[in-house]
Amino acid sequence: MKILVATDGSKDSEATVRSIARRPWPTRTEIKLVSVVDPAELIIGPLYGLAERIGRTEEIKKERAQEAISAASRILDTAGLKSTCEVLRGDTKTRIINEAKAWGADLVVVGAQSWRGIDHMTPGSVSEAVAMRAPCSVEVIAHHAQSYRAKAS
Repeated sequence: MKILVATDGSKDSEATVRSIARRPWPTRTEIKLVSVVDPAELIIGPLYGLAERIGRTEEIKKERAQEAISAASRILDTAGLKSTCEVLRGDTKTRIINEAKAWGADLVVVGAQSWRGIDHMTPGSVSEAVAMRAPCSVEVIAHHAQSYRAKAS
């Protein structure tokens, strides 16, 4: 089984990775962690600054993306699950879907409200787009719903 897990380092993404880590998976399960640096966010984010700040902004976003997948990898390692990691560049929704196709994922796992930046300003969430267009099964994990259920019990 091949599981593609998208993360941005948010609390929702962390809850998503922890959910994967708690489950028993078949012995040869492959997990690939991805985080996406969206160039559209680089243009909108630094509107108040100078053009040369865009390069530094992209560098910072790449660092954050790498930190996100490294933290997720540590969570999976602790659970005895090995993973590969990759920082992708492009439109977040499209890159996750295309990576699932290219890698041959059997399952894509995303948080319900994890993606930041421009995706919160445009219609349709990342999780919704991935669920509608992915070439395989998709699991959307709603961190807030899990917290609510835990408190209600």
